[in-house]
Amino acid sequence: MTWRALVHRTGFEYMGGTPEEITPRGSLVVETRLAASQNPQTILAMRLSTPENASLTLKAVPGGGVVLVIAGQSDVYHAAVRLDAEARTDILRVTYSWDTLGNAGRVAIEWPDRQVTKVVHTGAAVPIVARDLHRMGGLMDLSEAHPDLIYAALSDIVEPLGPMPSLAVCTPLATSHGFSTVAELQRGDLLLAADGGAPQMVLGTIERQVPAFGSFAPVRLRAPYFGLRRDILVSPDQRLLIDGSEVEYTFGCERVLVSARHLVNGTAAIWDATGPWAQYGHVILPQHAAISAAGASVESLYVGRLRRNNEMMRASLLGAMDPIFVPEQAKATARVLSPFEAITLAERRVA
Repeated sequence: MTWRALVHRTGFEYMGGTPEEITPRGSLVVETRLAASQNPQTILAMRLSTPENASLTLKAVPGGGVVLVIAGQSDVYHAAVRLDAEARTDILRVTYSWDTLGNAGRVAIEWPDRQVTKVVHTGAAVPIVARDLHRMGGLMDLSEAHPDLIYAALSDIVEPLGPMPSLAVCTPLATSHGFSTVAELQRGDLLLAADGGAPQMVLGTIERQVPAFGSFAPVRLRAPYFGLRRDILVSPDQRLLIDGSEVEYTFGCERVLVSARHLVNGTAAIWDATGPWAQYGHVILPQHAAISAAGASVESLYVGRLRRNNEMMRASLLGAMDPIFVPEQAKATARVLSPFEAITLAERRVA
């Protein structure tokens, strides 16, 4: 088991286990949108089952920062992570993790669309049990919460940080022996490049079940748009390689990378309600490349220079891989459009 409970605007999901069980390791994952403000903003506030009469408060503070406070009758757990002021309008993912066996805690802030992570390590942290989320009943029942709070989820592991898979595991990818789904691929398989270049060997794959909300809310890319032979599901931050006369005329280059979230227009791409959970996977290649997913050109998992940071490497989904199979990718294969540029291009294509 990984996820224990999930609370969102429309309800509560419980994945089993004992609601009162205190797991030796675990995480509370929260996603929210924050508007620029000169005043402190409460992201969420909740009562805890243990310690007795304890409370948890997660706040965004002026000047760019997120502060987590767990206050009991005699002890206070406190952690603060500084944010870039200009990032306050983005979706933020806050992950609070505890490890009672290692007497350690961690608070991490991620900007999913920027692939940026900041981490603060602390001493002994306070566990949270599933009953605490169940008590909420729904986000609207919280005693205090930011209006743009998207979800809060509880798991029984220290949740991974960094690069996340973004293709539905049933997505067919073009290989040297035909199409294989992401779930079927093995290390050593050869993936065909979308631009006709040399095939690349699969170094590994990653897979993860995540809440189907916020930065993980599935986007359905619809055939025949984007060269698709069939519809596929991707996460909002999965990027597609787009070319054509509009790209050359507008941006002065042959092709650009566009996040799926910016292609949603009600026709070629739509938000897809598949349930409370989504199962994503992806492939790791020696070089960052555009690959064919049911005919569309999508980017492979971009890991950048993750292998140079041992701490973040261990904290990521790639931490279990043999380091020899973790590549170093200096830059993306094409220019990545900003949100405004991506929306402008999508509008031009529709017109």
